[in-house]
Amino acid sequence: MEQTFLKLALDEARKGQGSCAPNPAVGAVLVKNGQVVATGYHTGPGQPHAEVEALRSVSDEDCRLSTLYVTLEPCCHFGRTPPCTDLILSRGIPNVVFAYVDPNPQVGGRGLQALQQAGVNCSHVKCPEVSEFYSAYDFWWKTKRPRFTAKIAVSLDGKIAAAGGRPLPITGDEARQFTHAHRLHTDAILTTAQTILADDPSLNARLESGNAAKRIYVLDRLGRLPWTAKVIRTAKKLTVFHGMEADEVRLETLKSSGVELVTVPTTTDGLDLQVIAEYLGKEGLHDVWLEAGGKSFLGLYRAGLMDRAFMLVGNRWLGSDALPAFEALPEDFFTSMSQSTWSSLGGDGLLEARWNKCLPA
Repeated sequence: MEQTFLKLALDEARKGQGSCAPNPAVGAVLVKNGQVVATGYHTGPGQPHAEVEALRSVSDEDCRLSTLYVTLEPCCHFGRTPPCTDLILSRGIPNVVFAYVDPNPQVGGRGLQALQQAGVNCSHVKCPEVSEFYSAYDFWWKTKRPRFTAKIAVSLDGKIAAAGGRPLPITGDEARQFTHAHRLHTDAILTTAQTILADDPSLNARLESGNAAKRIYVLDRLGRLPWTAKVIRTAKKLTVFHGMEADEVRLETLKSSGVELVTVPTTTDGLDLQVIAEYLGKEGLHDVWLEAGGKSFLGLYRAGLMDRAFMLVGNRWLGSDALPAFEALPEDFFTSMSQSTWSSLGGDGLLEARWNKCLPA
C-alpha cells in the first residue's frame, strides 16, 4: 500500500511540475484507515508546501490517526516558509513516509532525523517513479546547471521544413499533445531567433485544461528577434541571450517591450552554451526544454550538454527539395546513448534517448 499512496502523492506533485523552480514540485496525501482524507501540492516559490496544503483543512484528531505520504523528504529549515517538520510535529502526525531524500544539503536526511528523534515513525521508501520525477532536481544540485532535453520533429526522410524553410506540420495530434505536455512540465523553454523568425511560435503549453505561459529564453547572437514576435506577448518571462555584436537599436526596442537582455560571450560555434547553462543554473532552473532546429539540437550535443532527447518522426515523406534537419549526425550520436527507446505516438514514431549523466540517482 505504501507504493500506492506514494504514487498518489506523485500525482499531486505533477500538478505543480514546471511552476515551482527553484523549489522542487512536491505532493502529499494524508491517509486514515487506508483512505485518503486530504491531498496537497506545492504551487510555486513562496507558496505553502505540499504538507501545509494537505493538512490545511484536516482536524487534529484525524492528524493523530493518520499517515502522511510525501514525494520528497519534509524540509527542516527556514526558507521562504517555515519547516514542514515543525508542522508535522505540531499536528501530532504519528507516521510519515517519503519517497525521495532531498539532495538539498540543508535537508539531505536531516528532515528524517528530526522527525525520528521527536518520536515520529518516519521512513524512506523508494519509489522508482518518484526517483525519475526528481532526476532533474537531483541533477541540478549535483551539477549547478539544468538538465537539458532537446526535442525535434523530422519527416521519414529526415527533413524539418518544406523548400526554402517554409514551416509545415510534420507530426500528428498525439505528437503535438506530447510536446505541449512537456512544455507545461518543464521549468523553461530554450529556443532560437531563427526558429522564431521562421515559425513565429507562441511556445506556450496548450492543453484541454487551458493555456499556460512559460519562461522562454532565446539564443539570438545578432539581436534579430522582432519586437512583433508572438513570444513577447505569450511568454511568462522572456530573456534574450545575445552577443556583443548584436544591433543596439534592436536590443533597445526589445528592452522597451519588457524583454530581459543578457550579453553572452561567443565561440566559433556561436553563443557560448556553457556560459548559458551556468546562467540558467543560477536562475534555479532544474529542467530546460530546447525546441529549435537541427543546428541548435546538434550544438547542444556537441557542447556536451545534451542530457535527454526526443526525436519525433512524422509519418510523411517531404522529398529532395525540403529542408534537411541535419547536414549529418555525429558518428557517435547513437552509440554514446546510455538508453534509447522507440515507441509510437499515433501514426508517428518517437525516439527517446538519454545519456548517463541525467539518469536518476
